[in-house]
Amino acid sequence: MRSTASERAARHDVGEQLRAARDLLGQGRAGEAQLVIDAVLAACAQLPREALAGCCGVQARLLALRGERVRAAMMAELAVWLARDGAPGRCQADAYLDQACTLRALGDRDEARACLRRARELAPLDVPA
Repeated sequence: MRSTASERAARHDVGEQLRAARDLLGQGRAGEAQLVIDAVLAACAQLPREALAGCCGVQARLLALRGERVRAAMMAELAVWLARDGAPGRCQADAYLDQACTLRALGDRDEARACLRRARELAPLDVPA
């Protein structure tokens, strides 16, 4: 999937802002670094929570495939946490499904089955089980 010029520019801008914040931290300018990070987080906050939950869930699965156990588990849990604020349905079901796939890839089959059951409970009726 190709990204548009504006998407590439936005990623570049965030990357530059993060580098700037790290540089400021290295210079002992924590207050200024905080202002930069606050701006980045405010931009991220403009995304719908469901989109953030979905991104975290997919990222968790990718991390698990690469064997990054701790990061994968944390991202899967974050996806579920982000999805919980919404009404029960597809977003929450997807988050639990992503968590189930992540846990299975990490070898935790019992917990993966529990997450899969929760995903089925939350799935809308038009989603096949």
